[in-house]
Amino acid sequence: MAKLDIPGKDYFKDPHVIASLAETVLFSCRLRIESDDVQVVDTVEAKIAKDGEKHKDRINDVNSRITLHLDGNEAPILFHIELLGYIDTAVIIRVMDYDVNSMLLQARRIGTEMIRTGKVKDEKTCNYLTKLPHVLRLEPSITYVLNLTQDKWEGYPGNSDLYDPILKEYGISPATKAEVRVIDPHTMSDEQLDLLIPELKLLFLVVRYQKKEYEKDMLELLSSSKLAIGNQLATLLSSITDRFVEIPEEGGTVIVCESTRAIRERDRNEGIQIGRNEGRVEGILIGKEGGRFETALSFYRKGFVSSQQAAQECGMSVEEFLAKAKRN
Repeated sequence: MAKLDIPGKDYFKDPHVIASLAETVLFSCRLRIESDDVQVVDTVEAKIAKDGEKHKDRINDVNSRITLHLDGNEAPILFHIELLGYIDTAVIIRVMDYDVNSMLLQARRIGTEMIRTGKVKDEKTCNYLTKLPHVLRLEPSITYVLNLTQDKWEGYPGNSDLYDPILKEYGISPATKAEVRVIDPHTMSDEQLDLLIPELKLLFLVVRYQKKEYEKDMLELLSSSKLAIGNQLATLLSSITDRFVEIPEEGGTVIVCESTRAIRERDRNEGIQIGRNEGRVEGILIGKEGGRFETALSFYRKGFVSSQQAAQECGMSVEEFLAKAKRN
């Protein structure tokens, strides 16, 4: 995961990318989400002070607050992305942890605000929230696990499988249910991929083709893409493909197909040069070996050394030396 962790977080913190991903997986693009509707939230938020100390909890890899426009009303939701760079069948545990922390932060904030404003209890209805302003309502926390590994995701679909099965037989179910919502490029249909912005579609196809057996498909994809991409996506693609894509300077862009061709041409030239260097060294060694044999053969024929001594000088057995001497 290490090689994808930082470039993945950097890329997916782009509001434009979050908007495209959210409108695709949440609404199949039936509801438009603009990048201006997305507010990226820090992945570490301070809990309300407890016992005079600040407690901090990490939520997800990428957190955002998205304002949905529904029937003329603004409805905020919390949209989280957890990047999966290695096979982790127990990711449900982390998702539960993040979602609980997200709701806990909201609940504590609301509780503090209720006490501050004196609206702790409505005596007539005993409903704590009916008199509170809209800003204090809970915002739905939705976490998606994005699979960036080379294999199809498999794991626990929810936390119900983590409880003792006998409890279910007696009708006992957890008070808090959690499920893993997975965005898996390996199982997405062509229609789903077409709903994404072009750069996300490219990334998801690269994820799908990263196995060695799909290297031909990967090169064909990258060599035919005329998409201009920036530093963050190029860094992520390079991490996944082991540098099939050049990384531009911060703020710059590269054309994917041109970048891939340039790298392959450079690698080809480097390979040719390495081959030439290796050939030159091998030729020198062969020349030295040949010179040593000619000298030993000459001394042997003149009677200066025995066949055993001549063979030893050439690093050969007596039989090999005599056979080669016969051919010369």
